[in-house]
Amino acid sequence: VVFGILSILAVFMLGYSIFDKKTALLCSFLSAFSLYYIEYSQEARPYPLFLLLSLLSMTAFVNVLKKGRKQDYIFGAVTNVLMVYSHNYGLFIVAAQVLFLILHFKTYRPKMKNLVLMFGATGILSTPLFLFLYSGSNRIDTILAWIKKPSLKSIFDLAVTFSGKSLVLTFIFLSLILSVFIRIDLRRIYALFIKKKNGKISVPGSNQRINLNLIILWLLTPI
Repeated sequence: VVFGILSILAVFMLGYSIFDKKTALLCSFLSAFSLYYIEYSQEARPYPLFLLLSLLSMTAFVNVLKKGRKQDYIFGAVTNVLMVYSHNYGLFIVAAQVLFLILHFKTYRPKMKNLVLMFGATGILSTPLFLFLYSGSNRIDTILAWIKKPSLKSIFDLAVTFSGKSLVLTFIFLSLILSVFIRIDLRRIYALFIKKKNGKISVPGSNQRINLNLIILWLLTPI
């Protein structure tokens, strides 16, 4: 329960870091009534802790890209390591961050040296986990043998579940996924939901598009 409550605060922090205060409040409000949040917060399992650390990891990553302070790099490395040890799926979150940097290498090239050090520290401190996952009966292919190969139906069911079985939210969820594969300009999609301001439709700028790319990678990398 404690980790679930703290995760709502972490959602606000991440939303505020990526977008603005109004968006952060909306995200944290929706999270507070999420069926997944409520269900797993009542179970003595690692998922609430993993969620909290994932949110803190992404918040630290965004702060590194925007501010690049020494404490941001340290906090990013620490949260990444703790996240990976809380659940091995944390590797997908780290992979999404690395993939994002590869796609936006030119934009964040001046910070690459420190970013390499941050992820290098994550890798070194996570080495015992890697050895555990790739040794004997603990091999990762054995641990993950129960996971079925994703299909279009499973992705749709996932979208419905995460959206709380709301058709509108499901449409937005799927539009983000489809935009990656068919290269639709996200501005055109979001323009449908944004009111006109001064006679013109307000659409996300380049920085917001980069932020949306990060969220999409965060979503699709595990899939």
